[in-house]
Amino acid sequence: SDGSYVYIGTDSSYSVPGKLYKVQTSDGVKVWEFDSNHSTAATGRGADFKNTPSLSSDGSYVYVGSALSDPYNTGIPANAKLYKLQTSDGVKVWESAISASPGSPALLSPDGSHVYVSSKLEISRDPGKLYKFQTSDGVKVWESVVDLQYSGVGGLAFSSDWSHVYVGSGYSIKKLQTSDGVRVLTYSVSQPGPDVSGAVMHPNGYDVYFADGGGLLYKMRDPDTMNAILSEWKAQEDCYPQICGDGILQFPEECDDGNADILDGCDSGCILETNSSLSCSKQHCAISSCTPGNVANVDTSQEGC
Repeated sequence: SDGSYVYIGTDSSYSVPGKLYKVQTSDGVKVWEFDSNHSTAATGRGADFKNTPSLSSDGSYVYVGSALSDPYNTGIPANAKLYKLQTSDGVKVWESAISASPGSPALLSPDGSHVYVSSKLEISRDPGKLYKFQTSDGVKVWESVVDLQYSGVGGLAFSSDWSHVYVGSGYSIKKLQTSDGVRVLTYSVSQPGPDVSGAVMHPNGYDVYFADGGGLLYKMRDPDTMNAILSEWKAQEDCYPQICGDGILQFPEECDDGNADILDGCDSGCILETNSSLSCSKQHCAISSCTPGNVANVDTSQEGC
């Protein structure tokens, strides 16, 4: 997590199983390797570690999925799993079964209590699904079918309050409740094409970006989340109305020096006066024109903000 190491997985080749490696970034020296030990030499199928490993916030654990390769689409069970490993030595903490090859890097909840991973729809196998597991013991909380028709299940992203998770699958992006996996929204792309993947949440909490395999980038505005956020802002404004000149800095004021005077650094509309010789002296300032980074602070000196 500090850039000292890199984790990388490999595919299997004939009877040689795929593995997960921890390597020093300074010199490329291998620290450890992990083999899932569920390869089948008789059929030439080994474990593939195709999806990107995910680290816990403290860097103590790495989560990675693997599945047995099936180059000829025989429909033989993939024996796919999600693993939790210690980053110190690569020792397995737990493993949990998923229906098919992992379709996305594992996504950890912000508090680290749960991990989410998707599986792909593959020939003669279960439909693509999204799973939620407990990080403490690998117990499955729920699984939800997210892709009944197409093969790709892509990146995951949380809503700003963690209440929902977005996943790209097929020709659409889907929004599910994190509590129970129930789907509450499906947004389909206008022109069906390659599979959608890579959901990313904007900091505003209601714009989601995702891409498809054809090189198109999409922006989806979630109306439910947006309306909830806007309603919360409106409620705050109703309870705490903004009054210019009361000495209390509130959005959308840039400053509030407690008066309606002009040419004192903050005008009568609580906008910073950039042409004034005074630079917001002894005021509440949302934007400082003299000391970058001095935001929403009270200056007690005579030198301005």
